Amino acid sequence: MIAIPSAIKTFNWLGTIWGGNIRFTPVMLNALGFVSMFVIGGLSGIFMASAPVDIHIHDTYFIVAHIHYVLFGGSIFGIFAGIYYWYPKMFGRQMNQKWGVIHFWMTIISFNGTFFLMHILGIAGHPRRYASIMEYPTLEHLQPLNVVMTIFAMMLGMAQIPFFYNFFVSLPRKLGRAMTAVFTISLTTPIVIGLNFWGVSQAFQQRSIIGWLIGDGYTAKLAELATRHLDAAALSSAQWSAFWGSVFGSLMMGIVWGAIVVGVVFAIWEIGGKLNVPALLQRLLYPVFLPAFLAPLLLKQDVYLWLGAPAMFQAKWLFMLIAALPGLAYLIAARPRDEFGYDPGINPWHANSLEWATSSPPPLLNFEEIPTVYRGPYEYSSPVVEEDYLPQVKRLPPGIIEPAAH
Repeated sequence: MIAIPSAIKTFNWLGTIWGGNIRFTPVMLNALGFVSMFVIGGLSGIFMASAPVDIHIHDTYFIVAHIHYVLFGGSIFGIFAGIYYWYPKMFGRQMNQKWGVIHFWMTIISFNGTFFLMHILGIAGHPRRYASIMEYPTLEHLQPLNVVMTIFAMMLGMAQIPFFYNFFVSLPRKLGRAMTAVFTISLTTPIVIGLNFWGVSQAFQQRSIIGWLIGDGYTAKLAELATRHLDAAALSSAQWSAFWGSVFGSLMMGIVWGAIVVGVVFAIWEIGGKLNVPALLQRLLYPVFLPAFLAPLLLKQDVYLWLGAPAMFQAKWLFMLIAALPGLAYLIAARPRDEFGYDPGINPWHANSLEWATSSPPPLLNFEEIPTVYRGPYEYSSPVVEEDYLPQVKRLPPGIIEPAAH
């Protein structure tokens, strides 16, 4: 029930691009990444349908690898492809294509480095949901692979730096400021509230329900509270006053902090625009993105121990500097001028024909009759017309939609 529909839709995806004029844009790369990662996850799932094999790999990291290739690779790459493709339709701007390609390759390399090794761990008998295998002597020899996966997982996070920069800088100016402010507030406000609540509650942690909940053994104490049916009477009036004072104080601090963040974001955006800071950051992105991506690998002492050269760990910052040299050399030699948020034009995807539409349902029986087809900024004439297979370079006047001549 799973394999047959999955095989059908996989061949549908591949058949869609068969014979097409394939261009490896960020959209196509992420779409191909989605299909390939989904297929790998699907193939690893076939093993679980075989009882003799499943007995061995059941509840191991092999299952974790399978589900991440299907749900992570099969969703994240699809989401990235959708964002890159529909960004012009949503915001009227085009994301930078070159940095989109860089983001894809960084993501797919670190993704496979993180999750492919889980297949090996699973076959070796590494169980799921173990906090630390170092407590079990029979599993200690698998720890190096766990460290490698951790390094690649951190690299996977660092690989998203070009994407977030590309996304926010490509936005229209006012929308970009608003979205950046909202995004920043959504991250900082809970932190402010949590820290303030934690600090105030420390004053009456002893002999109070709050202390029981935030102290050590949270789950056990919460269960003990439930079994004893303790109610709010366990707190004195002074403690309740401190509690509600902490809650309202935290909310007010969150609101004030959010207002400050909004002001700072708008000021930085305005001042930065006048001082051409985005261009400076674009230049800085070249020597920074590769060292940031490799930082989890270069700054981990275990890597140098595995290479048999522990003394090289002392030169880790030199290696970080060397990793910045390719981007710096390209910046000096090519002097690239990256465009973020440029006009996508009438046909940002360079498609031969996006769609054709009629004013009424097309004839179902008389196929010799060509229906009336209207041209618009994103609509092209009937596929019968040979000229419409050529790239559309002429922009129609705004607001004009005319019937196509046949």
